[in-house]
Amino acid sequence: MTGFALVLIAAAFPHQQGDTLTLERAIESARRVRPQLAYIGSVTAEARGRAGVAGAVPNPVLQYKHSESSPTSEANLEQRLDWIFARWPERGAARAGLRGALADSARLAAELVREVRIAFYQALAASLTYELAFGNGASADSLTTLAARRVTSGDISVLEREQFAVEAGRLRQLLYRAVEAREIARVGLARATGNPAVTGSVLSGTLDAGLDTSWPARPGSDELPLLRRALADSAAEHGLFRATTIRRFPIPSLILGRKWDDGSPFAGGTDAILGFAVPIPIWNIGSAPAAVARARAERAAAFAGEARLEARRLLDEGESRLLNTRVRALFTRDSLLPRAERLRAGAVRLYRAGETGVLPVFDALRVEREIALGYIQDLLAWQIALSDWLVLLGRTR
Repeated sequence: MTGFALVLIAAAFPHQQGDTLTLERAIESARRVRPQLAYIGSVTAEARGRAGVAGAVPNPVLQYKHSESSPTSEANLEQRLDWIFARWPERGAARAGLRGALADSARLAAELVREVRIAFYQALAASLTYELAFGNGASADSLTTLAARRVTSGDISVLEREQFAVEAGRLRQLLYRAVEAREIARVGLARATGNPAVTGSVLSGTLDAGLDTSWPARPGSDELPLLRRALADSAAEHGLFRATTIRRFPIPSLILGRKWDDGSPFAGGTDAILGFAVPIPIWNIGSAPAAVARARAERAAAFAGEARLEARRLLDEGESRLLNTRVRALFTRDSLLPRAERLRAGAVRLYRAGETGVLPVFDALRVEREIALGYIQDLLAWQIALSDWLVLLGRTR
């Protein structure tokens, strides 16, 4: 096992005082604290309310008339009947809206977890980069001390010792930048979890988690939340267009009433009233609302078609990113890192024995450092690709 792999494993176990923070605890904190879950609940609740409104029967209208000349009184109850014909397409539209809201809820919940996952692994990568910079700095300081002794013994020149000192200074600058990046990543993790206290926690986890296991299988594109939302919108607009078309017909309203002389409406001298009120399309025939509804339905259908193409692209792209980031990380872990570590160890051993100069040592240290830093970034890219894949599928794990 390589030295850098041991660093990755050591990061999984807290080695200093303080609360430990795992990815699971970070996600749990976000779910408990972040207001986004309340927003997700309100989206679904609104859609359920709209479904209830679409199925409601409209209230009747009560009319009362009184004439002093007769004198007579009249009371009529008018009940619209157009809802009987338009109810089913409107309820279908509302149910489609609820399906879209559920798809949005799944996507938003997955996005919350994605934000926490990426922030956690970014903070972990920043911590590993700091540990790597710290270890490189310690190695450079050790070699600088060795170089000073060899100058004293006359084995090397003062210029060679100064080269070691400059290299140690460069690594110290790298360490300063790593400290800054680690602090900024911790702030981002605090924002993602909604808990400022996590900035002082010890991260418990490995950056290569899941690298050697399979990721969630690719589903059909219709199962993706973004496409489910688009298809639901198309179905809803189509239902509303059907309802608008039905309402263009002059569907009558039922009128029930009673007419009576002064006195009680239930005494003698009363007349029952049964009739219909029919809307007369004089000023307009509802063509404009129908045209608007048709255009909205056509637009939603076109958007659903584009969403289907986009879903396929995102699935292909996501699989490609997962595959290639994994291949890069595994190649670096299993091939490049071991070779770079052997090269560095050999160069340092030969330098200590006085069999080589300083430049091969510098070159070996630089190569190992660049490969190790690249490995951290490849692992982070793998975790981001996996997080994006999960949110695309609407999954939290």
